[in-house]
Formats: sequence, C-alpha cells, structure tokens
Amino acid sequence: HYWGHNFHQSQDIHSNPSSNPSSPRTQSLSKVAADVTRWASKALVLKLVPPKAKYVRRLVILAWERQGAPSSEVLPALFDFLLKQPVFNNGVAAYKSLQLIHRLMQEGPASLTSELMQHRSFLLTIAERWQIQQTEIDPWLSQTLVAYALLLEQRLLFLRESFVFECNFSMSTYLLEARQNHYSGFRVDFWFARCFDVVQKMLELGLQLIACGFLAMGISGIGPTKQHLLFRESILVPVLDDLFGIFSTVNFLLGIIMDCCSLHRTDVSDTKRLYDSFFSRFQALMHRASKSALVSILQGFPELPKTVTELSMNTS
Repeated sequence: HYWGHNFHQSQDIHSNPSSNPSSPRTQSLSKVAADVTRWASKALVLKLVPPKAKYVRRLVILAWERQGAPSSEVLPALFDFLLKQPVFNNGVAAYKSLQLIHRLMQEGPASLTSELMQHRSFLLTIAERWQIQQTEIDPWLSQTLVAYALLLEQRLLFLRESFVFECNFSMSTYLLEARQNHYSGFRVDFWFARCFDVVQKMLELGLQLIACGFLAMGISGIGPTKQHLLFRESILVPVLDDLFGIFSTVNFLLGIIMDCCSLHRTDVSDTKRLYDSFFSRFQALMHRASKSALVSILQGFPELPKTVTELSMNTS
C-alpha cells in the first residue's frame, strides 16, 4: 500500500476551538474567515474573465500560512463563501469557483488534498445540478462544467489513493524521504507493482484531463459567442499544468517499469498502448491550445517531443 516502504505517518492532533468569542483561537478563526471572504470575493467577481490572479495568490499564501493550524480554518470559510454564490445557476460563478479550487489544489500545501476530501460533495453537487439543467440552458456551458467538476473530484481521489504525490504530481518529497530512511523496509516487488498500478491510473486521469481540455475549447463558430468561448478556454491553463506534471512523472515511472518488466515477467503492452494514446492526444491538445490567444497570454508551456521517446531509467 505504501509503495514498499515503512514510513511512519505523522498525525496532527488539534484541540477543539474554544467557545469563548474572546479567546485567541476564536479571534484567529474570525480573522481567517474575513480574509478568505475578502480575497475570494475579489477573485470571483462575476465577469467573463479568469479569476484575478493576485487574489487567488493571496488565498494560496493564506493556505500555506495556516497549514500547521487545525484544518477547520481556510477551507470551511472558503466553501461557506462559495455556497453563498450562485454556483448552481450562474455559469460564470460556477466556472470561477472550480478554477479557484483547482488552483488551490495545484499550488496549496499537500495537506489541502485530504482537507478538500471533506468538501468533495461541493464538486459532485455542481456536476449533478448542471447535468440536470442541460436541457434548460446552452449545452456547451453545462457539459463543460459537469466534466470539469468531475475531473477535479477524480484528481482528489487519485492523490488521496496514491499517497506519495504532491499537489503538482511530483514525487520529489517522497523520494527524498525514501533516501533519508535508507529505503527502510523497502520491498522491490511492492514498488514495481505499485508503479504499474499508479501509471495506469495516472494515464487514465491524464486522458480525462485532455477530454476536458478539448471540451473547453469547443468547436469554433458553433454555440457560444467568442467572448464566452475565450472565457471558457481559461480552464486550459490549469489543465495543461496538470498534464505536464503527469507527463513528467509517468515518464519517470514508466522508465523504471520498462527496465524491470522482464525481471518481473510482466506484460506491459497494454500500458504502453495507453501511454501512446495519451501522448498523441496530449500533442493534439497542445496543438489546439497553441491557437488560443488566452492561453498564450496567460502562460507559456514547454514543447512536447515530436515523437514518443524510448523509455528507460537512463532517459526518464
């Protein structure tokens, strides 16, 4: 379950906040809630523009500052605020709320993943409500919102179940801890099996990200106005961030798998085909995204290799 290592998982135990309104703990909670409300309201103003980056950054910084505090601080205040917004009947409010959550997932502390699981119902409810409303509003809007909300929920589940990945799908902290523990209790057979399983799930998540990216761009000239389409494309930036993180880590893990599969007598042909499909679809998405003025303005991305490289521990 833990990739063949015996790591001691630390647990933070926090006492319940005092019911005294003048206690330092209660005052701290009030200040955090006020800060969250202030920055979220500025980030999510109901206009056809992406969430204001500087206010999203304020919330990310606040999450890092409070990561050592009890979990009942930043996220409960944020979701209390989001539930007061028209996220179930206003597409702009729903889009920007999901983008804010996505950015917190990517840039916030790793502890946010487990804390966000407590608010998973918010994502599922957005998907359910907008699925029901598909016949009442423009399908291009509801379909993308449903796909995006379910994608974020699957992203949460993957990170929770795989345990070793940071918010950006990096394994650097895990590998550092493994070296510092001198690979205590290391079981190479567990490691190989875990690599194999996680690569499969990571590629499936990658294909889901790609599908959501294509859905966000839509078909030129059909359905939404140019302004709406430009706004909708704003989710491409965090989606592409995730895809490059997945691409890097999958290459690393597949390099290990390809070099060890004969030793473990494992057929990797299905996984290799899945990787080839992911790579070709990722290339196609990058080609489409390169034509988006919004994506080019918001962020520059590295170029993908033109062809699939031979994967091994030496190349990955």
